[in-house]
Amino acid sequence: MQVLPQLGRALVLCLATLLMSVTGRSEESAGEERMETFFRVRGYEPVKLEITKQNKLVAAGFLEDRKIRCLVDTGWSQSSVKDACVGHATELTNLAGVSFDVFGTAVTPKQDHLVALETLKLGRCQFMGQPMNVIAATHRHSRLDDAPTGSLIPRATKESQEFNLVLGWDFLVRNFTLIDCNRATLFFRGTEAPASLQTTIRESLRQSGFSEIPLQETNHNHGIVAGRMKDREVLFLVDTGGFASLLDRGEATRLGLVGQSLHARAIGAAGGSSELDWAPTDDIQLAGYRVGKFRIGISDLSALNKLRELQRLPPIIGLIGMDLLSRDEAIIDCRGGRMFMRSHEK
Repeated sequence: MQVLPQLGRALVLCLATLLMSVTGRSEESAGEERMETFFRVRGYEPVKLEITKQNKLVAAGFLEDRKIRCLVDTGWSQSSVKDACVGHATELTNLAGVSFDVFGTAVTPKQDHLVALETLKLGRCQFMGQPMNVIAATHRHSRLDDAPTGSLIPRATKESQEFNLVLGWDFLVRNFTLIDCNRATLFFRGTEAPASLQTTIRESLRQSGFSEIPLQETNHNHGIVAGRMKDREVLFLVDTGGFASLLDRGEATRLGLVGQSLHARAIGAAGGSSELDWAPTDDIQLAGYRVGKFRIGISDLSALNKLRELQRLPPIIGLIGMDLLSRDEAIIDCRGGRMFMRSHEK
């Protein structure tokens, strides 16, 4: 066997690495194209999203003739628009409710009203008369937002507020939306898919290795997954607005999970915050789907469960955030009340 000179060997290695990189990107692009084509030919219109440094899904669009950025947040029950962007919207009622983040901090509607937006454009999709909660232009964020954390955990900064509108669960359900969390794409449909088409989609995803996970409480403007941890039945909230999956600190203690402190804080959409730890686990099941090895955040979600108690809803144990939703290629069928996930663990 001929021995390559040092420079020649290095060049071959560089070319091999480049080829592997290009091949990997080509396969990834092909996967995105196949998924987009699959849904497009079945009547869905794709809208590409950006995944921000905060690990959030953001759609670029137009509100009337103004460029806007929309946060896609399944954990936000009532879609909201900042007061500066209302434009020619029609006022609907003065009975708008208050929105809360997972740590109980409120975003109070600035003028206590709902409006119907005149024209919202996302990609080639145009939405007329969509009801939105009007909120103040800035949210109240913790003074600790800019404090050094000593970790790489994202925190709320001015960058995290660079959106004008929140597309919440109500909007996503009303417009027959599918969310591809891994490929960062929304799919909209003008009408609800016929039962036969829904069956075809579900069977095709199953044949591709996806597991179907039913969602509960869609009539309460949330998507809740029933699961198990340590042989206990538990509930998780599906939250594309959450940069990471979180487990309530009290529940973590009861389950015997010991967290490692990162000297960081988890920040909610309205500025609420709580100390954040991490803990490894391989015991999460979502309606029979095994998550496998995973590092989950531990934080205080008691305020959220107090709100759920007031609504006479059962407590949740935690949130399924974008880290897991992206890793396991989650596709969320908001109107259909189901989610599909695919594991690559061997």
